[in-house]
Amino acid sequence: QKNTDNIFIGTGDEKPVIKLLSLESTAKKGYTVIPSGLGRTYPKRIPVGVIDEITADRDGLHKNASIRLFADLNRLEEVSCLSISVPS
Repeated sequence: QKNTDNIFIGTGDEKPVIKLLSLESTAKKGYTVIPSGLGRTYPKRIPVGVIDEITADRDGLHKNASIRLFADLNRLEEVSCLSISVPS
């Protein structure tokens, strides 16, 4: 699913949650999660995990998706991002 605005929330354990997915959302288990970087917790446009499970929200108006992170954030000390330009 491309360019959807959702709330990515830490839960205090290794599985953060995407809250308030619309009921019409086509997000599925296994989809890659790429944050916008607006919350400053997760880097912009760097894949952080995959959807592990989608469940109905208690309000019955939305869905929630639990995320399996690619990295164990409790062991993460630093991240290096490299940008490489290839001459044409």
